[in-house]
Amino acid sequence: MSQVNLLPPEIREALKSRRLAVLVGMAGAAVLALLILLYFVFSASVASVRQDIAAQESINADLEGRRAELLPFEDLQNRLDAVQTLIGTALQNEVAWSGILSDVQFALPGQMFLTSLTGDVSSEAAAEVVVGTPDTGVIGSLTFTGTSAGTSPLARWLGRLVEVRGWENSWLSTVTETAELSRIYDFTSSVDLTNDVLTERGRGAPEETGLGT
Repeated sequence: MSQVNLLPPEIREALKSRRLAVLVGMAGAAVLALLILLYFVFSASVASVRQDIAAQESINADLEGRRAELLPFEDLQNRLDAVQTLIGTALQNEVAWSGILSDVQFALPGQMFLTSLTGDVSSEAAAEVVVGTPDTGVIGSLTFTGTSAGTSPLARWLGRLVEVRGWENSWLSTVTETAELSRIYDFTSSVDLTNDVLTERGRGAPEETGLGT
């Protein structure tokens, strides 16, 4: 069954325009509602970020205040570290020469006296010392000149030199009789020094008492 629209064309066009306007209005309202929703969502997000920033700024201010309170202690620690470094450098490779002189006196036999003693320690060799490790080699030497009444004291001298801790390789380099058949001899001898002659402080470890030998 066919239908016949009896409305005039002008009215039909007006109805179409009205329907289109309603649809456009509804679409615009939907878009506006979506924009309003997004606005509130973003506003809430921005407010949350601002709160986080404010909280972090408060934490930073508190930390800065604590840092200002601790600065004097940091300065004292830096000074202490500098002093400890200076002391460590000054005492590095320290040798107890007073102890060495005492050992020389122990080793020196009767009928013999010294006219000179020269000691030398290589800083480069001694710097290789590590606390708690065994002796790693020669770090220096002692050289002696003197006079002996006969050769027996010279033999005892060489034997006693190596009995001292940290002394090795005793050597008699020259022996000269002062006068024919006088049996008085001028001599030059030497002994090598090992890491054992260094003090505990010289090895980098704190000493409890004394310089040690």
